[in-house]
Amino acid sequence: MPITTHLTYTPPEGKLTPEYIPLLIADFKECMRELTPFIEERSPREVLEILEKSSYSTTSEQREITVDVTAAKKRIKAYREGSEGGCRSCIHLGRETLDAQDADSGWYCKISDPDYDEKAIGKSGVRYKDFSPKIKKHYDTPCEDWDSSFSKTIDQILEEMEAQNIESDLN
Repeated sequence: MPITTHLTYTPPEGKLTPEYIPLLIADFKECMRELTPFIEERSPREVLEILEKSSYSTTSEQREITVDVTAAKKRIKAYREGSEGGCRSCIHLGRETLDAQDADSGWYCKISDPDYDEKAIGKSGVRYKDFSPKIKKHYDTPCEDWDSSFSKTIDQILEEMEAQNIESDLN
């Protein structure tokens, strides 16, 4: 029966930016190199798939190794939500506190909720409890006014990484 080792991968600290995803992938490969040398052969997309699971298991010299990658998975999920969603990842999503005592908030589009008037307090204009009609419709899928919190999606980042790998292989 092999020995089982449980490890935890701690991703590098840093702000979530398009540059962070390649850093995360390279860091994981570097950390795993001694345990599983074949990790070097994995493409950035394959490494990302490993990181999007809760754990990674491998066998090395009569030893089973399980690596908890939950922290990396959370960082990737946060980046995906900020780059691929609808209103939830848009810089134009606005929030207004309607009742501080009850913690009621209204969510609206700062660009084009036509009946929202942020200057009208209790007089005219609409106050949305929960989501405005536009936010309800586009919360998960972008509309024409959508502007992502991040400039690139993970797929775009991976395509750039793969193109760089092809170029370096040719040289």
